[in-house]
Amino acid sequence: VNVASGMPVTVGEVVRELGQMLGRPELILIGDLPYRPNEPMTIKADVRLLRERIGWTPRYGLREGLAQTVDWWRLALAGTARAPITGS
Repeated sequence: VNVASGMPVTVGEVVRELGQMLGRPELILIGDLPYRPNEPMTIKADVRLLRERIGWTPRYGLREGLAQTVDWWRLALAGTARAPITGS
């Protein structure tokens, strides 16, 4: 079952956002390598099954979800990560 926002996002958007969050946007060089035919231009998960079966809807947008992921990894690399927040 896919768990995502269901909204399409380009790979470039994800990478640029991560570069900003990590304070290293200068490392993001979109277009430096040629596009490879087997690489996706956008990412979109079909969340219809979760919506239909249990009425699920996403709670986080791209920026918030990435920010929580980056924060978790920073803690994990420092050896202080906790289990992901769940519930309400």
